[in-house]
Amino acid sequence: MEIDRQRAHKNNADSPLMALPAIYRLLYSAGLRMGEALSIRNKDVNLQDGTILIHATKREAERIIALHDTMKDVLRDYIECRNRMPLSGLTNPEHHLFVKLDGTPVTDKAVYANFRSLLRKCGIQYGGRSRGPGLHLHLNGSRSAAGRGLFHSHLVRAGGRPAAAAAAAA
Repeated sequence: MEIDRQRAHKNNADSPLMALPAIYRLLYSAGLRMGEALSIRNKDVNLQDGTILIHATKREAERIIALHDTMKDVLRDYIECRNRMPLSGLTNPEHHLFVKLDGTPVTDKAVYANFRSLLRKCGIQYGGRSRGPGLHLHLNGSRSAAGRGLFHSHLVRAGGRPAAAAAAAA
């Protein structure tokens, strides 16, 4: 994946590249909005149960999302790599999950700028704000009400077990 190759080439302290592969995959696999993903704190992630508690939702209501096993692996790898950085506080439960190399939270501006850069490298023209292509429109088919409804029907069929529902929806 292009984002994985980019990660190896840019390592200034303000760079979000270490976190971007996990962010893009989480947006795509879990149907999250950008603000929801970037507001996740360490305490919100439970890799054992395969769930993430989302606080910053559009309607200001909390919800729990289920993670597929492959997404759990991506997050586990990211967290292990992040925690090896020689910075204090990264494992604090209140700290943001997704950080730049200097330990500060990744911003939506940085993610969108990288996404537009990827579009250019792929020869895809960016039409501007609200004209896309954008992360919210093209990375994630499950963002629609129908997609979320489908996920919830998988959840019910799996007996309410989030990990089983995520596997059925994948």
